[in-house]
Amino acid sequence: MNKKTILIAALTLMSSAAIAQQPIYTEGPKLDARLQQVVEKNELLKADHKGRFSLRKVTPQETIDVIINAKDANALAGELTDESLFNSVITNTVLTASVPVGRLAELAERADVWYIQSPRTFRAKMETTRSKTKADKVQAGEGLETPFDGSGVLVAVIDQGFQPRHIAFLNPDGTSRVKQYWNRKNYSYQKNTKPQSSVPNGGDGIPAYGHATHVTNIAAGSDLSQFSGVSKANKLYGIAPKADLYLIPSSFDEAEMIQDIQTIASYAKAQGQPYVINLSLGSQMGPHDGTTVYDQTCNEVLKQGSGFICAAMGNEGGQRIHASNTFTANQTKSVLYTPASDADAIMMQIWETAGDGNQHVTFKPFYVLSSGGTRTYLTKQQMNSLGISEGIDPYNSRHNLQALCYLSTFKSICGSSAKLGVEMTGEEGAEIHAWVEADMGSFASGSGYLTGDDDYLVSEGGASIPQAFGIAAYNGTNRFTSAIDGGTYGSYDTVGAISGFSSPGPWLGTEPRPTVAAPGNFVQSAFNSYDSYFETSDKSITSIITNGSTKYYYGQMTGTSMATPVASGVIALWLQANPDLTYEQMLNIFQSYSLHDNFTKSAYDPAYGYGKIDAYEGIKRALEYKATGISDVLVGSETPVTLKKEANQWRILFNNNESKASISLTSAGGRRISCRNLAGVRCGQEETISLQGLPAGVYVLNIKTPKANYDRKVVVR
Repeated sequence: MNKKTILIAALTLMSSAAIAQQPIYTEGPKLDARLQQVVEKNELLKADHKGRFSLRKVTPQETIDVIINAKDANALAGELTDESLFNSVITNTVLTASVPVGRLAELAERADVWYIQSPRTFRAKMETTRSKTKADKVQAGEGLETPFDGSGVLVAVIDQGFQPRHIAFLNPDGTSRVKQYWNRKNYSYQKNTKPQSSVPNGGDGIPAYGHATHVTNIAAGSDLSQFSGVSKANKLYGIAPKADLYLIPSSFDEAEMIQDIQTIASYAKAQGQPYVINLSLGSQMGPHDGTTVYDQTCNEVLKQGSGFICAAMGNEGGQRIHASNTFTANQTKSVLYTPASDADAIMMQIWETAGDGNQHVTFKPFYVLSSGGTRTYLTKQQMNSLGISEGIDPYNSRHNLQALCYLSTFKSICGSSAKLGVEMTGEEGAEIHAWVEADMGSFASGSGYLTGDDDYLVSEGGASIPQAFGIAAYNGTNRFTSAIDGGTYGSYDTVGAISGFSSPGPWLGTEPRPTVAAPGNFVQSAFNSYDSYFETSDKSITSIITNGSTKYYYGQMTGTSMATPVASGVIALWLQANPDLTYEQMLNIFQSYSLHDNFTKSAYDPAYGYGKIDAYEGIKRALEYKATGISDVLVGSETPVTLKKEANQWRILFNNNESKASISLTSAGGRRISCRNLAGVRCGQEETISLQGLPAGVYVLNIKTPKANYDRKVVVR
């Protein structure tokens, strides 16, 4: 698949940790495997935002970024500040810091420090979209009169490849809809920058195929039909076109992203706004159960206010990067890792599912020079040199093996054609799950080896956050027309079916994954013309807008990265209707009001989740939840209802509880056509007025409640 359309996965390892509690398992070391290697060998294997690895020597004086779980994060941060070590407190027990290599061992010896780990580095993973999700029924659009357009809600995007002053992020008067912009300078972790209310021209300096610009417009791009300087507006605006925006070009460094999420939440709280954060990124390295310090810290932030996260499931559908087995007594099974042709590192993890702090499976790493060749078992010294380690995770108490090493190092020790394998002998009932990082290789099949599959591929770093919503992708369309050559391009993908690339669940956590599916195939949205990868001859460009002397580009991309902001925009609409929605209520909306068709099952499915997202049915449920609150707040005294005109009828959705209401339709001359009196109207109740058989002409639809008297002109042609 073209890298432009791929959800990128994470590239560095992290031992997991939980929040607001001391480690469950306390007998192991306080430094994760990578930091122990840094301390013992003064070597650091690190990936950049594109997944390119480099192995380099570090000095004791050099500072590296870490995540610290401590008894009192604020107190420890005060000490580190006094010592001029940069840090940021995230919660009462979690902080990020830059610590000299020579201080790591000393810091780990402190009784009030529970665990120190190195952060992972993640990689980044519309007309028909609005109709497929029924968002056109709840947002301002042709034939629709509704207050639900995302106004008053904050949509935040942490990503790479922003053009922050793209016309898609402007108001009709040219002012920016971006309320905060935080660029840490070309994906280098700049520690002293602060979010800014001013938005610069140009791009964010990150070569990412304009991924962030495309994603943001899907969620909340502006409706250009309202711009006087645009001669011919396209219809590629977002799901929540009036939402406020918070944009963060990110390094995808885990420690930085924790700060990003906390900062967004703090800003939204200060502004009194509900918010939704879009994370179109991920990794396959992690326990896949929501227990990492990153997962739990982000979850803690979400619990503090009216905030939600939509996260991409991943684009690993069809990749054989997962394997599992439940053992009979003393049964022996093996996995064999085959690196991808362009991989520069080996990345694999194997996790037991038992969380009792005990080892139920014995791991014996080996290498072979051919798939059927003789196994040569690695010595402890070789394992240390290759970055292969095992232990009990201190926070989920699960036995695991982790392998992270430079591929050239592995070949120099084991041979140029060598492949890494792990032999496993388990007790009765013991269960393991193994993962290879996406695009870094696969599990080879063969005699004596577990066959790789694409199950349990919930992306770490986003969809693994317990209270995040994991978004799968289905084919909303399979065609697009290029604005460059006028040609029609596409695929043979079945419209409506789950996208072949969409990573399926389930996972080892308790919350459902995926949660819901949204359109993600050939989605048209804004392009970043300042991205170094952008070309004006790109046939993926589907629309070019001129505003004054400036050209703005729109085009297609494919991936769960595109499906995720669809869900983020829909949630913004629901939050506008009811800012007090809880996670449990939002989850119930997905469970009970998602779309089902011939492709989806009636209940939960590991490919689609609870079904296909339905903005219209969901907003009715959101309004019903609002009606059960302490008080009812009118959307506006002149808009007691949401109206949708269809070919032969008007659909009337009440926005609030009403003791009574009347609905009447009269001719322009005053002749009453119909009248309906209602008692005990509930918020979210829907009524329909038929126009079938009416002579052509002008009519007046009147809705009267104790709080409002509303007239709407109806034209029948």
